[in-house]
Order: sequence, then structure tokens, then C-alpha cells
Amino acid sequence: MKIKISNLSDGFHDFEQEEFVQKYGLTDPFRDKVNLKVNVDKSDSQIVFNCSFLVKLHLTCDRCLDEFDREIQDSFKIIYLSNTENEVLDSDNVYSLKYEQVEVDLTQDFLDYINLSVPKKNLCKEDCKGLCPHCGANLNYESCKCENQEVNPIWKDLLKIKFDDNKVN
Repeated sequence: MKIKISNLSDGFHDFEQEEFVQKYGLTDPFRDKVNLKVNVDKSDSQIVFNCSFLVKLHLTCDRCLDEFDREIQDSFKIIYLSNTENEVLDSDNVYSLKYEQVEVDLTQDFLDYINLSVPKKNLCKEDCKGLCPHCGANLNYESCKCENQEVNPIWKDLLKIKFDDNKVN
């Protein structure tokens, strides 16, 4: 998303863009469209971009292997400071604005944050019961038909351990 700043007056300005994910080079698990929003706060010394996005994902549950859709949304802030060309800027989201710069391209920033927002653990629901390790039955929909499995004697001592579920670490 490119925002032309050369003729932008001081104050607040809102921009919104909705495009298919393929336009930005996003592939699986991204689906449909991505909605990008930017609120710009421009002053003489800086321009603050308050950015947010909403995108749909098509995921596979890590426990039960069911496919499901989920929307993710997140926000971030980017600041451009004017008259800082010779200064070293410490922050990852603070940039120097060159005097002759007429637009700011936020596309790569959006792509970085969108890719970072994909969950590492994908669960169809918080209390997903997963699959039976013996017969493969999806425990969310059916009971396991396995007979009680004999526990390997190596692990029998572990069955004696009692846990206090109310204890807070």
C-alpha cells in the first residue's frame, strides 16, 4: 500500500485498501482478500502510520487434522521522522523521511506483519481432543473403540504420580 504524502495536509487521514491475497504474493494458508487500513497522523516533524489488517486463513488442525477457516487481525505503528537524515535511528519501526520523498510504501511492512501473525500452533478449537493414537478416531466426533491398551512396564511408575490440578506455579 503506497500513500502519497507530498500533498497531504497536517492532521489525521484514513486510508483503506482491500485486494485479493494473490496481488501481494500471499499463498497458502491465506485465502480471499486482505483488508489493509492506515490512519495517518501528519505533523511538521513526523508522520505516524497506525496500520491494521484483516486476512482469512485456511488451516489444518494440528491435533485432529480437520480443516478450518480463521480470520486474523493485527495492528502496528510506523513512524517517519523528518530532518533526521544523518541520525542513526534505534527502533525497527522508525525511519528517516527524506525531503524529496513524495510517497511511503508500506507494502513490505504489511507483508512482514501478516506473515508473522500466522499462528505456529493451529487448533480448530481450544478444547480439541485430537485423534486416538491407536485407531485414529477423531475424538471430537466419536468415542474411541480401542480396547484398553496394556501399558509398557517401563512407564508404569509414571502412572503413580498424582498431580494437583489446582496448584498454581
